[in-house]
Amino acid sequence: MWLVTKFRTRFVHLWIDRYYTHQGRQIASRQAMTWDKQPDRLTPHATDAFLALGYEIADTGADTYAHPNCDGRHSRHEVLKAYGRIEGALEKWRPKPRSHM
Repeated sequence: MWLVTKFRTRFVHLWIDRYYTHQGRQIASRQAMTWDKQPDRLTPHATDAFLALGYEIADTGADTYAHPNCDGRHSRHEVLKAYGRIEGALEKWRPKPRSHM
């Protein structure tokens, strides 16, 4: 929802892989796929969002399974709430630019 709203695209399929031993906020890999000519252009943004939300991302090459994602049927209120949560996490997570005085 956040990627679709932030980058004004019609569709994003967020593919998440987890290891069988993963629990909570651990994931092995992620890929954001769209219908445009640059199918992987949103993956770095998805990565930043996951890290800002406190996820651990580590791909060791072991066997993974695809973690189901949301079906995209959310109310406008749910979309705005999720968007605000992710933007807030990114704001806190990103290093602040240094002022040069």
